[in-house]
Amino acid sequence: MTETTLAMPRLPVRLETDPIIEAVFELRFTSTAKAVADVLQGAIYPGLKDRFSLVERTIISALPSGLLDAEPNLRYQPRLVLRGDQMNVFIGDHAVSLACPKPYLGWKHFKPLILELVRLVKNANVVSEVERFSLRYVNLLQGETPEAQFSLVHYAASLGRRYKLHTLVTYTRTEFEQEGLANIVELGANSVATTHKGESFTGLVVTIDTIHKSPPDFLNNPDPLLEKAHLVEKSVFFEVLTEETVNKMGPIWE
Repeated sequence: MTETTLAMPRLPVRLETDPIIEAVFELRFTSTAKAVADVLQGAIYPGLKDRFSLVERTIISALPSGLLDAEPNLRYQPRLVLRGDQMNVFIGDHAVSLACPKPYLGWKHFKPLILELVRLVKNANVVSEVERFSLRYVNLLQGETPEAQFSLVHYAASLGRRYKLHTLVTYTRTEFEQEGLANIVELGANSVATTHKGESFTGLVVTIDTIHKSPPDFLNNPDPLLEKAHLVEKSVFFEVLTEETVNKMGPIWE
């Protein structure tokens, strides 16, 4: 993975036309405790029940924990879901996450909820070691054709001598490091996003997944590490967009 270190540009506080269709914080960890998801539910739910009143078990909750631990694709999947009006908390034996679908609340409201969730996880005393945490933002840039959609971002690629990928239904995944954090950028043309209200949008999906591996002392002092990850994720997103796209979305500056 290539390391990239750049001076952080001046970034808008927000965009009037918000392209975010989902924001997700995820914490992955190791634990030697038994029935970790159930223990975490007991620790998390009392503190959040006024906002996440509905508790659901997922399909995989019936599977043996040993099977889930041995299967990489299942190890971090949730066993329980706490559902709220605007967000959901997912709880597994090796991961917890907080998902905020459209409309995004904004970082100043999203971060305090992340900090609250981290505090509740810490107080459960089941985490042996934090493996990583991540911030993943899924954005949708509306456009009628792949060429119109890719014109909204800095993207140029071809396949062979004939196929110009920015004119075709193309999906790409790129990985790189920036400021010591891993970043995964995915672009998908002609993608359809549906909100929890049933609204559908078609365009270019731009997903930025910023990952901090083995974050030091994260449970005790998560705030500065979260701020760094958010700043890196945000800078990557605005680096992908063209200046014209940013201006059309109505940037709000401090």
